[in-house]
Amino acid sequence: MALVEGQCDPTAQEPVCALLPARLARRASLLTRMLLAVGIQAGTSAGVDVSSVSTVFGTARGEVEMLVALLEMLTDDGQLSPARFHNSVYNTASGHFSIAAVNHCFSTTLAVGHDTVALALIEAACLLRERAEAVLIVVGDDAVNIPFVRRAGAQPLAAAICLTRDRPAGQSFGTLAVVGRCQAPASRAEIPTQFADNPIAPVLPLLSALQRRSAGEIALGGDDAGWLVEIGQS
Repeated sequence: MALVEGQCDPTAQEPVCALLPARLARRASLLTRMLLAVGIQAGTSAGVDVSSVSTVFGTARGEVEMLVALLEMLTDDGQLSPARFHNSVYNTASGHFSIAAVNHCFSTTLAVGHDTVALALIEAACLLRERAEAVLIVVGDDAVNIPFVRRAGAQPLAAAICLTRDRPAGQSFGTLAVVGRCQAPASRAEIPTQFADNPIAPVLPLLSALQRRSAGEIALGGDDAGWLVEIGQS
């Protein structure tokens, strides 16, 4: 299921990342294709040139699909696929985005568990302050069905936010600020059941609040502690 301009598209079965060369798309994981699809969509919707925007990617667990495939190869005949191996690093999506969008700008990838969304926002804010006019934040995590991962079983999820130093013409979204650490549990409102255990899921109420232009505070992070994000009106 895809969310396009605030509306669910239940017919969507595969992420659409038309800019990625077909050869790379065939080898890329679902996570990489999801991240590229939402990243390019968010940048385009915000009127930002995706070939010249700085990017911050975030994933709590990385390329789990590729990791499991490689482990299965090891237990089978011990031979690893070079194509799968180079797609197994946690920043695979960042590299594929730079190829797809012909983007040579600064890019970084964070993998910090349930803090991923909040720290991606902080990283993007630092980039805006120091060097960039706009930053594309792209976060996501795949489904995990392996026994050694706590709270496995959530459905795949990816989302993107485009932050700009100045508000684009015709846009009226609010401002974002990460206030700091908090002991409040992560916001669970507006998180569908199938995404409840995905560590990226707290981005959903944040996106909803931005779309509604609702000022206030939202807690992002884990169950026990997280980060407080303040949404202001501009």
